[in-house]
Amino acid sequence: MYRLPRAYDDGMIISCRSYEEDSCLCFKSLIDKGRKFDVVFVDSFHTYESSRRDLELALLVLDKNGTLVVHDCDPPAIEYTLPESMNGNWTGETYLAFLDFITEKKYINHCVIDVDWGCGVIRWNNADAVNENKANMLSTTCRKKNDDATRPLYYQWEYFREHRTGLLNLKSVTEFTKSYQMQEE
Repeated sequence: MYRLPRAYDDGMIISCRSYEEDSCLCFKSLIDKGRKFDVVFVDSFHTYESSRRDLELALLVLDKNGTLVVHDCDPPAIEYTLPESMNGNWTGETYLAFLDFITEKKYINHCVIDVDWGCGVIRWNNADAVNENKANMLSTTCRKKNDDATRPLYYQWEYFREHRTGLLNLKSVTEFTKSYQMQEE
């Protein structure tokens, strides 16, 4: 956990904690120790930069057969998507970072479960790609948002809302459960 209040203690185990605004120190600690996880849950600070960085770094600690779960990939209304932090419901630009990420990564499979403002699920589609792409991922952990001239259509809110099912590979809980069970058989 990063951006952690100093007195925070919910009784749960935290693998790495940081009081800083940035997750890099936490991930660096895990990477340096060679830690890999079956499940990595990413609920980043919702700026584009934080969300994108956390997605990139989470892949580095994800086991080759692991699953990355990403919160807030399908915001319900434009007013929650402001780029700066706000009080109340705020998903920020996590959904844009997620879309850019899945569009650029050719070695992952993804879907978004239509629950709790969209929970993205990412898995490697080629376990050998994990090591091949590690150097590239380390060098691209702090990307900036595309400039206005080159942004994909999904940066337009109306386009995103109209096409979100296909863009996100959006699945109901039932659809996801069925497809996951079929993969395991």
